[in-house]
Amino acid sequence: MTSVVFVHGTGVRAKSYEKSLARVVSGLGRVRADIRVVRCFWGEEHGASLGLDGASIPVRSKNRGAGGDEVLDEDDPLAVWALLEVDPLAELREFAEAAKARRGGGGRAGFAPGRQDPWQAVADTARGLSLAAVTDGGGSLD
Repeated sequence: MTSVVFVHGTGVRAKSYEKSLARVVSGLGRVRADIRVVRCFWGEEHGASLGLDGASIPVRSKNRGAGGDEVLDEDDPLAVWALLEVDPLAELREFAEAAKARRGGGGRAGFAPGRQDPWQAVADTARGLSLAAVTDGGGSLD
């Protein structure tokens, strides 16, 4: 008999695991009733726990949201949020422009060489955003 071992991620605890396991068992049962699902729940016993009310978590020494004119790090996951704080419609505007370009190009276009992906345009704008633009509350992002 074929077995599938269902192992969870690092932050999963019993309630979430049981719910996910039930979905896996149900889903596999619909397509392959001959497969046995083996439970592998290790989070409660061996997983990380937040002891001493989080005493091991370092305290921030500075605020990432305020600063001078340095350019935001392109790998900073908060860069797009900083962009949206300055211009809440920036992402929607990029997608609208992409849709307009597709319509003007004769219908729904698939891959087109040289056309920039709308998500890439948002990411490029976020990479060029300086902290001064965020803290000053405005400025043109064009």
